[in-house]
Amino acid sequence: MRDSNGLDYRLRKEMSIRINIAKEEKGISSQLHVLIDENTFIDSELNFHAGLTTRKETATNNHMDKQVEKQAKMGSESSAPVTYGTRLLNDIKVEWKKVEMDAKLPSRDGHCAAAIADKLYVFGGVRWLSDLEEVTESNEILVFDVASHTLNKIITGGDVPSARSSAAVAAVGMKLYVFGGLSRDCGWLNDLHAFDTETKQWQNITCKGVPPSPRDKLSCVAMGTKIIFFGGFGPLENLETEKSEQEEAEFGWFNDLFSFDTENCTWEKLTPSFTGSPTPRAAHGMCAVGSRLVIFGGRDSVGRKNDIFVLDTDTMEWISKPTSGRQPEPRSFHTCTAVGNRVVVFGGRSLENAHFDDLHIFDTDTNEWLQPSTSGSIPHGRGVHTATLVGDQLVLYGGSSDFDGETMQCQEYHGDVYLIAKEQFLSGMSQGPDPNDVPPV
Repeated sequence: MRDSNGLDYRLRKEMSIRINIAKEEKGISSQLHVLIDENTFIDSELNFHAGLTTRKETATNNHMDKQVEKQAKMGSESSAPVTYGTRLLNDIKVEWKKVEMDAKLPSRDGHCAAAIADKLYVFGGVRWLSDLEEVTESNEILVFDVASHTLNKIITGGDVPSARSSAAVAAVGMKLYVFGGLSRDCGWLNDLHAFDTETKQWQNITCKGVPPSPRDKLSCVAMGTKIIFFGGFGPLENLETEKSEQEEAEFGWFNDLFSFDTENCTWEKLTPSFTGSPTPRAAHGMCAVGSRLVIFGGRDSVGRKNDIFVLDTDTMEWISKPTSGRQPEPRSFHTCTAVGNRVVVFGGRSLENAHFDDLHIFDTDTNEWLQPSTSGSIPHGRGVHTATLVGDQLVLYGGSSDFDGETMQCQEYHGDVYLIAKEQFLSGMSQGPDPNDVPPV
């Protein structure tokens, strides 16, 4: 049996069991991680922010582990080895500026953000309540004003979405469109809500067509009046049976593409060429440069990636061209932000679960990876943050860091805001290979 969000009832029940076991064993309330790696159900990559799951195996996990092992084997043959390339010398210099604010709101990660005019709108995520020393899911909207450097929570009405993390949001006109995510109460979601930034009202949208299946850690980007969605992680639909109840819930990554037309409220599944397409993945970065979609990194069934893909949305073909320069190390939970013809990559989590504080630039005209020199108030390394171009500023907000391998969760949440002027990313260029470069081992 599936609920209104498309989540298998047995899966919901097992999640509830695991939450209760964790509470009894640890006696605390923190993040619940639906844990998974290549062999077992233990990887914070797939985090369900709602309590704390331990590594201790229980009978309820056994069939889920088998499904994960099967998913891990899928796609391994098509996964390319990690490559880095030779670092390119360049004269790009960027300066981080930390925003000092009077009002301090709870730190958070797993939120999503989009820009309208000179304001950054932040939705949902997981808040760290320092006075209670616990996390809680959010469905609130924060607004950061680039001109006044203020961050405030706004009062909203209408059909307010349930609290969630790892949803996707895009702005079209004066509206925000929020899709999917992961909720403690509802599990994986595939509902769509619109928020009118002028009236401050939410609307639960009734759509035509078939939406993406329930998932979180997906990406989306607005292209004109349409929003393109890619990837994510969640329950896999069983296409071989019409039974309303399944004995086992299968989980997996996605590499499907969907388009949502905001003018006629219609979903459409896109079918680009298969050649050169990304492996199914989640916690990746995606942005639009003109009519091209750029996807970098993330996590697939084998591990964290540092590959890059470009989709020409006019021809619906994946563009395969060699790149030069030093590719970023494999990562997930990073951000990709389009700044002119360049893609800015920041942060994320490494193969060893460390957090990056580095900046990389991919030039879509020259297919070059460039790493600028940085100065100023450089942010703490982090992941599950947002980095959004708002007017002439790149705005970094929130995230988490200091991953603990024993508890399988991050120990520090961030509520800070940092800025970099847009023009700094566009000035400067490659000056050829670095003769002293030593690639990572």
